[in-house]
Amino acid sequence: EMTAVATPHVGATQLRARLRRGCVQRATRTSTRTRRPSRLIARASEGAPADDAAEEEEEEEVGIDDLVELEIGGVSVSPRGFVALLVPKGSAGSIPRAPNPVEELRRAEPRVPLGSLRTAQTLPLLISNRPEDREGAASEWAQAMLQLTQDPPIDMGIQLPYGALDELTGAEGSILGAVFLGEARWDETGTRYVFESTLLAGKDLDQSTYDLRGGEEEAWRALALALRYAPYGCRLFATRKALAAVDARAFGGAAEESAHLDGGGLSFANLRDAFPFLQTTKEARAIAAEARKRYLLDPFMAASGAGASEDEEDGGYVDDDDDDGTFSK
Repeated sequence: EMTAVATPHVGATQLRARLRRGCVQRATRTSTRTRRPSRLIARASEGAPADDAAEEEEEEEVGIDDLVELEIGGVSVSPRGFVALLVPKGSAGSIPRAPNPVEELRRAEPRVPLGSLRTAQTLPLLISNRPEDREGAASEWAQAMLQLTQDPPIDMGIQLPYGALDELTGAEGSILGAVFLGEARWDETGTRYVFESTLLAGKDLDQSTYDLRGGEEEAWRALALALRYAPYGCRLFATRKALAAVDARAFGGAAEESAHLDGGGLSFANLRDAFPFLQTTKEARAIAAEARKRYLLDPFMAASGAGASEDEEDGGYVDDDDDDGTFSK
């Protein structure tokens, strides 16, 4: 049975609650009243749980310079399951659209040059390996994730109860400040997904760190919490080591001619090569906005006898996302 153990945070007076497969043991909480720690302690998740002394020896200090801030750029189905694609902060709106057949034949370059983003590293995160999520986002877990990617998030509190963070921290009213991803990859056999993260959460100045480790279920939980608290300032980071360990080929969705996906990370420019069915958050929000207009707003306006707004008279709509994208028919 996997358990949670509280141990002192190196370099700070905070307590860390280790979570394994959601099985938690309450630990005595300590009021830290201290600044946010400047260093994150990442722990290897290979092998069976060891005693505290052995795990302390395996600790690896990760400095702020070793962290990359990310945001969710889109989602995709794959032969291995449903995947969330995390990209550098501020770049989600720059993911090239899928090429049309003519552009594929001509091997046309993206309409908008990627510049330095071309080599920026991304992180595919397996969040469901359910068979029904390999052809489409069919499970309630995949659907819940799609809802959370909307702006603002659609948070029903079913798959992720509203008290999920309070249960983790043991303090009612906790706010999630940051999620640090230390490991997100397939193991050496290619049969098990390995995930490791650290959550920084608490109330006001009482902040503690909590390890959330396991597989795709824990990855879903960590990302869902990050999206839920994003409107409150939650930030998402990954270590450069985690980015470099990505092997996009392991997800099984890349085309046979994508030999350039060498397993040493997944660059921004190669996102669609690795995940041909990628749907960006920008595209997903446009689809949701069109559905709201067609099936909610238009029938309501027609029933009330009111006319459409000036922005909707031509059948289009205005997208108010932060990426300044405007969508119309």
